[in-house]
Amino acid sequence: AGSHPLKPAQASTTGTLTNHGTLPPGTSDLTLNGRLVSDGTIGFVTADSGASARTIAVTGEANVAGSKLSYAAGSYLPDKAYTFLTAADGLKGSFTDAAGEKVTSLFSLKELSTSANAATASFAIANKSGHARCGAAAYL
Repeated sequence: AGSHPLKPAQASTTGTLTNHGTLPPGTSDLTLNGRLVSDGTIGFVTADSGASARTIAVTGEANVAGSKLSYAAGSYLPDKAYTFLTAADGLKGSFTDAAGEKVTSLFSLKELSTSANAATASFAIANKSGHARCGAAAYL
């Protein structure tokens, strides 16, 4: 029996998902019926022309201590808080991404925050020196 990678387009999985590699973003939201334990990379992608992000919804607890986001090309709206992970039984740990970190040639991470049950990210358009500045919607 071989390894069967999770394909987020399948939209759900059951049990405990342990991620030491990359949990890629999908073309639809993903529901994990159980727990998420991650110290790997979690994919981030926007949807609806930047109006929202694809969400990983965990019905149990999510522990993301030491995880990092990977960012897919798409539309991003500056200063919009995108919820990309929810956990019904609580979110523990924090991501290693740092504010001001360059995400793409056009965007910097403005803020990555976690609350008791959700993780959100917001972005700023970066100028040529890589520093954040205000602006309109942009496309990668």
